Amino acid sequence: MPPLQPKPLLKHPPKANKTFAGLRTGAAHRV
Repeated sequence: MPPLQPKPLLKHPPKANKTFAGLRTGAAHRV
């Protein structure tokens, strides 16, 4: 499996940050 498949949330646009994904990725991105 490529490294781009398990990390699709990191390539998502900033608009996705406001969704449930933003609560999980946003927290990790701020840390």
